[in-house]
Amino acid sequence: MVVWLLPSSSSLPQQPLLSFCPSYKLALRKCNREIRQNCTKRPQVLPLANGETVAGLRLFVLSDLHTDYSENMTWVKSLSTTRHKKDVLLVAGDVAETCKKFIQTMSSLKDRFEHVFYVPGNHDLWCRWEKDDYPDSLEKLNKLLEACRRIGVETNPMVVDGLGIVPLFSWYHKSFDREEDITGIRIPALEMISSWPDIPLRLAKRWPVEGADIAVEESSMVDRLSFLKRCLVGRLSGYDKELPSALVFMASQLTSKACKDFHACKWPKELLKEDASLALYFDVMNNKNEDAINEIQQTCSQIISFSHFVPRQELCPEKRMLFYPNLPKIIGSDFLEVSIRSIHQVAGSSSACHVFGHTHFCWDAVLDGIRYVQAPLAYPRERRRRMNGGEDWLPYCIYSGGQFTERLSPCYWSDYYFENPRTPHMMQLAPWVARFYRQSP
Repeated sequence: MVVWLLPSSSSLPQQPLLSFCPSYKLALRKCNREIRQNCTKRPQVLPLANGETVAGLRLFVLSDLHTDYSENMTWVKSLSTTRHKKDVLLVAGDVAETCKKFIQTMSSLKDRFEHVFYVPGNHDLWCRWEKDDYPDSLEKLNKLLEACRRIGVETNPMVVDGLGIVPLFSWYHKSFDREEDITGIRIPALEMISSWPDIPLRLAKRWPVEGADIAVEESSMVDRLSFLKRCLVGRLSGYDKELPSALVFMASQLTSKACKDFHACKWPKELLKEDASLALYFDVMNNKNEDAINEIQQTCSQIISFSHFVPRQELCPEKRMLFYPNLPKIIGSDFLEVSIRSIHQVAGSSSACHVFGHTHFCWDAVLDGIRYVQAPLAYPRERRRRMNGGEDWLPYCIYSGGQFTERLSPCYWSDYYFENPRTPHMMQLAPWVARFYRQSP
């Protein structure tokens, strides 16, 4: 999942385009510096992944593998083929966009771990590259679950050496976001319905390529964005010499950062009638496991549940901190938190833990008695850019020797909120965000 979206060109500060890229880099540096200044300073806690001898079960967690990126697939294949033979791995969704890559990835992980558990993420259900293979995303989901059964990947609750493991299927809904919206700035709509998808039309008229203007006018919005990106990176003859480098950067961000679920997923019409229809549909899928969950509750003193989507809004930075302030509308489910509280009891306990993914923010925090953890591999560019990115500490060992491990550290955003109260009523954008937006007229 994409965690931030660069605003459209209509909402960028009024400054020369060629100064855009340096400003962007300066903003990110300032973001990193200011967060570090406010974070708790603790030694980094690394997983037990270096071959240490530990008595009892070890359980590792990982999300957002995105192995459509060759660097990420290389990372998966670089995992030891001997070190984890008795270990368990929880994969919290977003493995790959195509079924072929999904099967390759999950097969590689199953070859390395004794038990692998999985829940689907939104990227796993995209159909844009497999339109002819799946009539909709539900059919693709069934194919992925069937592939998991063949490979030996678990998608149902199970007890392993006394530890209860509960996968939870989920989807997001807009009403999950109950914090006040940022006002006074132009924020691109979730469905990407704004003026900037028409940019390719204007570019095609200025730099004509035979047939290009016709193709763009008849194409879908996603195709327009793809066309824009190809134009700006110089893949069409005659474009590369005249367009400024800043526009190349902007196009790359616009096409890669936008929320594409509205176009890449295909759903039956009845699941699109209400805001929470999809979220409720996925939540109901968990009902078939009620008996298994009840048995786990009765027999296990320690339980770990996991999902792809976010169960609580407090597990995401405030809107004023985000490059795309509307991100909370596409990350979580209220139904998910209800299920988690039902599994771990309302008050939670020191032996209750939930793992999630989707936002690509490393996170480790205790809220109302339950520990919430996110350990994403994320995109290669994010690992290079983010302070707590990097593949060296993944997968993260969250359970070892009969007990949950210490808090993952550093986790800059959860560390920040460990020291600072959440203030969603504040509307002033963080400095690293404000420079990308201008006030609405």
